[in-house]
Amino acid sequence: MKKGLKIAFCIVYGLALAFVAAVLLYREFVNKDLFPSFDTRHAVTLCVALTIALIKLFTRTSGGTGKSLAYYKKFYKDIIKDSFEDNKKLQRKFLQAVLFYNIDKFNKSITYLNSILPECKRMQEKYCVNIFLALNYSDCGDTESAIKVYENMIDESIADSTVYSNLMLLYKDNGDFVKADEIGKKAIVYDPHNYTAYNNLASSSFHNGDYDQAIEYAKKCIEIKNDFLPSIKLLYLIYSLNEDPEQAELYARKAVANGVSKKELKDALEYYMGEQDKNNI
Repeated sequence: MKKGLKIAFCIVYGLALAFVAAVLLYREFVNKDLFPSFDTRHAVTLCVALTIALIKLFTRTSGGTGKSLAYYKKFYKDIIKDSFEDNKKLQRKFLQAVLFYNIDKFNKSITYLNSILPECKRMQEKYCVNIFLALNYSDCGDTESAIKVYENMIDESIADSTVYSNLMLLYKDNGDFVKADEIGKKAIVYDPHNYTAYNNLASSSFHNGDYDQAIEYAKKCIEIKNDFLPSIKLLYLIYSLNEDPEQAELYARKAVANGVSKKELKDALEYYMGEQDKNNI
């Protein structure tokens, strides 16, 4: 519903609600004979109905979040771009799927997206629908389905650096660090400024025990985005584990300056030192 029309409806509903409430109060405290045919029970029911109507009017396109479909279109503009501009009905359905994803109604979002996919006419439309399909599967814990979506995007030549980077994380979560590393390198070949891909590669190298490579990737990440905390914290951990206190302190200060507590850094270090001890047994 257009904003102006929505406001007009709100005004009408509000005036009607105010009128009924005023009549009820007047009858109760001033003149009980006012509108003798006006049944109080019916009036209360009407008040409730009007209130519900107002609530529904405000939330019908926002899923109760207070955010409209237009908000999600703008928020995800880098992914959506001009998708479905020639089919507003389909665009609305797609944005509803995006809304459902944002309020964790993953199954509903997946159903909507799968019904839209056959109607996608352009590669960009296929790209954005598949991206949200993969995100839904990933966030609801269906890692295998998310991986399959991303792999299909690569096969169909509609993948970009974000796809490779996200897929790398899924491979890493599955413990397949070799495959994760391979895909992560493709992400930075596609986009050398994808700092999250460098961070993901750093994390993968760290878990593989290749600290030198992890340092290289993490430093490349913060060279592109100097306040990216995951890489800053990783560098602190690596230098601490390598017993290089000067460099460890440098990155500890950077982490604290960007909002990380010293306790959080200490707890993370103790955890990884414990992991090292287990592996050395």
